[in-house]
Amino acid sequence: DYKPELSLLQEEYMAKAAIRQKEGITKPQVVAGREFKGTSFISKPEAIIFKDFTVGVSHTQTILFTNVSFSFNSFKLLPLEDNIKDFFHIVYTPSGRMSAGLSTTITITFTPQLNRDINGHFPILSETGQINIPLICTCKKALISVEENQIDFGNVIFGEQETKYLKLKNNGALATKIYIKTNDGRAIPFFSMDDLNNREEQ
Repeated sequence: DYKPELSLLQEEYMAKAAIRQKEGITKPQVVAGREFKGTSFISKPEAIIFKDFTVGVSHTQTILFTNVSFSFNSFKLLPLEDNIKDFFHIVYTPSGRMSAGLSTTITITFTPQLNRDINGHFPILSETGQINIPLICTCKKALISVEENQIDFGNVIFGEQETKYLKLKNNGALATKIYIKTNDGRAIPFFSMDDLNNREEQ
């Protein structure tokens, strides 16, 4: 591509213009001699979370976005990351400059095409700086937990039988089969409570 050569003066003008443009996007907010510092807008909820999503099914969430700065403020939505932007549809009515304490709603519809978790952020640019709202999408998965991480049979006399109970729980949204193996990879067979009771009676 052809790029014209710039004189030193033209390069200086372009550099100053870039600075002015950057300063025009974000600027400090000073009211009655006090400068606002911090996040000028807060969202409720604080994070956008789509939990246990189903691929191909649309999931919708609405957040309340409130101006908590000292005075009037405005914002615009920034593009999502390229690898996830096609999964989201965003609806909101631009509200222009909002007075302190005023709120607006943003509706996000998530239609996942991949069975993969997303851990990113929803970027918003306000007059006083960028705000990144956590964006967390988790697919259905099995989450197995046990109450006791160690089974201790203590001292067992040869020929006697000792029974311990291990409680397993699936905290996830996806059903799964459970296998218990020894350290060397051999499967330990499962017995029902009836089987155990019969053994104890014999």
